[in-house]
Amino acid sequence: MDYVATASLTAISTLLWFWKRELPDANKPKGLRVKTEQLEVSGNSLGFGLFGADTKPLTLISATLMHATRSHIINNYLMIWGICELERKIGSTWFAITFFLCGACGWLGMLLWLKLTKSEEWSQGIAQFSSSLGSSPATYGMCAMAAVIMKNEPIATTFGWPPHVWMALMMFLPKFCGDRFKVNLLVSPLKI
Repeated sequence: MDYVATASLTAISTLLWFWKRELPDANKPKGLRVKTEQLEVSGNSLGFGLFGADTKPLTLISATLMHATRSHIINNYLMIWGICELERKIGSTWFAITFFLCGACGWLGMLLWLKLTKSEEWSQGIAQFSSSLGSSPATYGMCAMAAVIMKNEPIATTFGWPPHVWMALMMFLPKFCGDRFKVNLLVSPLKI
């Protein structure tokens, strides 16, 4: 398989999301129940808080793999699969390393932006409670990298699908897999 990193990242994120979001805690062994704040990145999780919260640098990775909704994970990984030709060009190891570096840089950039735009709340220790998750920072970073490295080489040809199919999937599929747009066919199928 040419896309080991892409497939592995997709599988890990999907399993983590399913474990956290779809499976009720009551059905999980007690030792395997994970609190959401253990997975999300925030100013507190990275040691920028004022109230002595434990520093959890691994949230830079876990937040990049975890997603809030089904439509969120579908959107992010459709985008990654759309540029997975980059993995063939730079190799699976570098693709995975770059994915996590883009995610970590995105999360640190988000915290810097928060500190600059919410300086009063940051100095009071309030803004550090703002948390986030998802692979969007990694995804957008990888897309920018693909644009620079791939130049005029074709992308979005995975599975032999033409680029317009990928674009249509990215635009419409997430809307049918989440509650945000009230057209979630997976949760509320049409009654015929």
